[in-house]
Amino acid sequence: MFPTLHKKLTILFFAAFVLCGITFPLHGEEVEAELRRHMEKLAGEEFLGREFGTPTGRLAAEFIAEELKAYGYDETRFQEFPGGGRNVVAVLPGSDPEPAEKVIVLCAHYDHLGFREKDGRRVVYPGAEDNASSVAILLSVAKALKQLPETPRRSILFLFTDGEEKGLLGARYWVENPTVSRENVLLTICLDMNGRLDEESRLYIFASRTGTGLEAWCREGNTAEEPLNLIFPWSVMLRSDHAAFLPKNIPVLMLVTGYPQVIHTPQDTIDGINFPGMQRIAEFVSRMVTLMADGETVTEYRKAWKTDKSSVEDEMAGFFK
Repeated sequence: MFPTLHKKLTILFFAAFVLCGITFPLHGEEVEAELRRHMEKLAGEEFLGREFGTPTGRLAAEFIAEELKAYGYDETRFQEFPGGGRNVVAVLPGSDPEPAEKVIVLCAHYDHLGFREKDGRRVVYPGAEDNASSVAILLSVAKALKQLPETPRRSILFLFTDGEEKGLLGARYWVENPTVSRENVLLTICLDMNGRLDEESRLYIFASRTGTGLEAWCREGNTAEEPLNLIFPWSVMLRSDHAAFLPKNIPVLMLVTGYPQVIHTPQDTIDGINFPGMQRIAEFVSRMVTLMADGETVTEYRKAWKTDKSSVEDEMAGFFK
């Protein structure tokens, strides 16, 4: 169904709004301060490493839900699943009735490794980079998109998963028990470890081969005054929540800034977190997802990603060092 003239004008205005780089209706210092507040809370002592199935892990879920409700996501809900797991789900409904049935999922896991008793003392694994960083970014994206003067035509679902560290448990549960029609899910964008943008501003975007037009959309959304250095590895790297969606023929993207040595150690604290870099990634994700959600065309699953032949030897050399 073609949009009305009024709707077309709205779309044109919205596209200009996005491409001018002002998808964040907040001042930079305010965004950075809120990112820091979220990181200090999620990676702090109160949640004791946010381990799956623990009372403190569930408290982390409650904190995320409270933040979303404060942004105006009144229908925020918990999705409980076996083992004490708790996903957090919120939806930004699309503004155009028919396209609004279609959904883009933005996903980040909030659980980590909890704590261990060692030599009579408690050793906490804070999980700042993995994955409080991406949770904080998605909360900023949720706030920014809620404040837009006109929401995108298609719906955007924010999914904060539990149990990723135990084997993608929350993502797998949502995929098998989706809170929206699975057939209406156009794309899942997963963020995992995005707090340490380096001096070269490298953001790795995995799995763009799984859907048509995904790399082009990412590049189109990279229009800030300081654009990110987007890298599209050949590898799909099935090591995070996005892997749960591919068996259902749902295209995916997975965003990550690197794999620092502190991952899965007690040293994964907010020290060394690049907060201005997180803000840049949040702005990029906001811009990219609005382009995808408001465009005239949508991505389609490419089953050929499984058999594509790489034209390079190894684009991932050195990534995990």
